[in-house]
Amino acid sequence: MGLQQQFPFGIGLVMVGFFLGFRSGLVMLLMTGLSVYLWGTHSSSAYPLALPINVMLAIPVLAVSAYIRALLNEQRVQREMLGDFIAILAHEVRTPLSTIKMAAENLQEHEQDEFSSKRGKNLILAAERIEDVVSRCMDTDLFELKELRPKYQKLDLKPFLQERIDLSVDPDRVTLDCKFSESIMTDPFLFGAVISNLLENALKYSLKDSQVGLNVFEKIKRGRKGVNVSCENFIDPIVAPDPKKLFRKYYRSEKVSFHPGMGLGLWFSKEVIHALSGFIGSKIRVNKVIFWVWVPCKS
Repeated sequence: MGLQQQFPFGIGLVMVGFFLGFRSGLVMLLMTGLSVYLWGTHSSSAYPLALPINVMLAIPVLAVSAYIRALLNEQRVQREMLGDFIAILAHEVRTPLSTIKMAAENLQEHEQDEFSSKRGKNLILAAERIEDVVSRCMDTDLFELKELRPKYQKLDLKPFLQERIDLSVDPDRVTLDCKFSESIMTDPFLFGAVISNLLENALKYSLKDSQVGLNVFEKIKRGRKGVNVSCENFIDPIVAPDPKKLFRKYYRSEKVSFHPGMGLGLWFSKEVIHALSGFIGSKIRVNKVIFWVWVPCKS
């Protein structure tokens, strides 16, 4: 075997060692030693070159392998810590949530006027939604969309959206214009979380006492029939957000820092809509912000 044939052969052995080296750096050394031995037995003149060439190839590959193993181990530890945190948080949330739910049930049962009874019902629904969120977090261990699996079911869209409006912080300010009368196949929990996030943002950052519009219509996108839901609100042009950063994780405009928040709502919504095979976007005009989502009618 000539040197030209031996060289790629040696590289091949080192690359095999690289992939196996994810589990053990010793495997890499064994593969390197094997290639040295084979080169030496096939050509004594090539042997002096075999060792330095293999060492040159093995050292950086071993270093990369060790770095990747360390990185994967660090990510595993972080996932475990986050899982423990979510478990503790779930336990701490569920106890006061049960108290709120009991109080809301008493309010609904004992109050005679319609307004108080409706408020009691909405509080119960809100508590159940939070319980649903906690349960899903526990099921997935990590609150990351790559590990959330959509659970599709038939959804009657108009009453579903009206329910999300009723659960918002100021339902009287929201108007629903629904030109879509069909049902869709989607995950009610995930899709509902997106709609609630959009409504919360609109009500929080809009001009005081201004109306928020939720507009729904059918739209064909990339050859697929779907539904488009847009949420629009009026804003002070001075506090307009940066359109390039809106969907980034933890992004919060310094102009609205007086509002509470973590900058996760829009990032979460983007990841959810992608998981549902949909699209999300925004339009920012002089005094108006429009967020829109599109999801297919069928999963």
